[in-house]
Amino acid sequence: MKLDRELAYFGLNVANKGINTMMFSAVSDKCGKSYVAARVALYLANKLGKRVLIVDANQDNPVLHKLFKVHNHRGFSDIITTQVNDFEATISRLRQVPTLTLMPFGTVHKEQYLSSLTNKTIFSKLLTYMQKNFDYVIFDGPSNSLINVLDMIPEDLKNVYMVHDAQVELKERELKIFKANKD
Repeated sequence: MKLDRELAYFGLNVANKGINTMMFSAVSDKCGKSYVAARVALYLANKLGKRVLIVDANQDNPVLHKLFKVHNHRGFSDIITTQVNDFEATISRLRQVPTLTLMPFGTVHKEQYLSSLTNKTIFSKLLTYMQKNFDYVIFDGPSNSLINVLDMIPEDLKNVYMVHDAQVELKERELKIFKANKD
């Protein structure tokens, strides 16, 4: 499949450039953003043997737990709102790919989650912890949202990229890479 080859090339390019934290976003729902994030995570974990954490930060349509067939009872929303303080309680290690770990979205109500995202101290500490314990951290972010997880990432953290997928047809998708401009 052409898309899988393109995603493998993207994953290899990310690895070669030393990009260790990224976020996938899109201008519209149902365009395959979560699929793209999952495929890049799988490539980095499966083909390159890297420790990868994929985080479902999509408050509007969290689907990674369905793609990877794990429970969504605790996750990113629970830890960012400090309702759960144990990082290990919010993640699922995947048996089929031992180096891939999923943090599903969780169960916290959308408004409470969004208000907690504005606390950069909590987010910064969490992201620093993630980066110390994983080779790659991939966020599956919201589509077309007023509040974007990327905006909450602290200024001093570099190598944060957003892959923006605006195509509706999976077969004809183009991936455009934009470096997050934090200036």
